[in-house]
Amino acid sequence: MDIVKNWKPSPRLMLETDPRISTHVTHQDWRGLVITNFLGGTRLGVATMAHFYKGDIVCDYHGKLITAEEGETMMKEQNIQPGLLFFFKVGGKHLCIDAHTSPCECHPERETFGRQINNSRKQPNLKAKQRTVIVDGQKQHIILFKAIKDIGVSEEIRFDYSKNLLQVEGLDMEWQED
Repeated sequence: MDIVKNWKPSPRLMLETDPRISTHVTHQDWRGLVITNFLGGTRLGVATMAHFYKGDIVCDYHGKLITAEEGETMMKEQNIQPGLLFFFKVGGKHLCIDAHTSPCECHPERETFGRQINNSRKQPNLKAKQRTVIVDGQKQHIILFKAIKDIGVSEEIRFDYSKNLLQVEGLDMEWQED
């Protein structure tokens, strides 16, 4: 119990160079998660098959990195739901991860977890964190989902979409900076 009580997540620097994170992002082989039906099969979501502790990295939000301007244009012209475009800011650059194409171009054989995580303003158990991670020897801007509390087995994972880093015309949300 003392070990669990005193455990702290890896420092940011280690996280960004952690080969396990790079491997999970590259292969989309996040452990302990399953895409499942909720509400009697009326909506998809992500449930846990393992215990996650506060501070654990659970998965990433996976898709094609584009500019925020391209993302805004897609929303307007193609009527894409805001939950499938993830807007964020890195060092003054406004970027977007486009996850509306499913499956993604780089993993056509699988559905990625991040795009299936449902919204909860009142009971989120994840927080989105922008990080620059070394993936295949290259720095990549990615969004990682971090547990904000302990999450038990068979629980749905959720994050607050209102903190989904959007500042798009007609959507009153803030940009994420970290």
